[in-house]
Amino acid sequence: MASLDKNYELVEEYEHNFAMSVAARVIPRPKLNVWMILVPILLVYFFMHKTRYKTGCQEFSRHYMVSRRNALDAVKDSLESGGQPDLEMAVQRTKLPGEALDAYRDLMGVLMRHYRDLFGVDGNSYDDLVHLAYQNKSNYMLYNNRLNSVEKTLNVVLSSQVTENPEGYTEAVEKIEQASEKLRREHVERVF
Repeated sequence: MASLDKNYELVEEYEHNFAMSVAARVIPRPKLNVWMILVPILLVYFFMHKTRYKTGCQEFSRHYMVSRRNALDAVKDSLESGGQPDLEMAVQRTKLPGEALDAYRDLMGVLMRHYRDLFGVDGNSYDDLVHLAYQNKSNYMLYNNRLNSVEKTLNVVLSSQVTENPEGYTEAVEKIEQASEKLRREHVERVF
């Protein structure tokens, strides 16, 4: 069980760091310039915006992690009890509209299979788990491509539910998808 707990922590930490990295690429970071140093009130303004930036990144990560923790917990519980992860129970925990449940079910299924594979090996880091579970670059790329695909499908379904500022929503989602894909490609290259 110690290995399961350790793997859970490694995966959760990776997912949290991934979310923070996506947020850092998507949320505009305030920039310090020479005027802010010369005019102290502008420096206060900069630090106020920097605090908002940090809070925004943390909020993005918190929301991103809801589904990830849901899938992680379902897989961990199933391995501890010797059964199969309860996909339907995991899907029902969400507060998404009914139209999005099928797309969310697909996302949760992809994540649960991935986490189950990672929990089935022993490693000292998330990269070790991925390398041992997927064994080659092609297998890991296939998982990442599938994950990108189900996330995009869910985002399309959710975009039809947005009534306020749909253009802003679409722009934000595109930035998140691009950042996620780029970070995942970088991770594939780093591991394999």
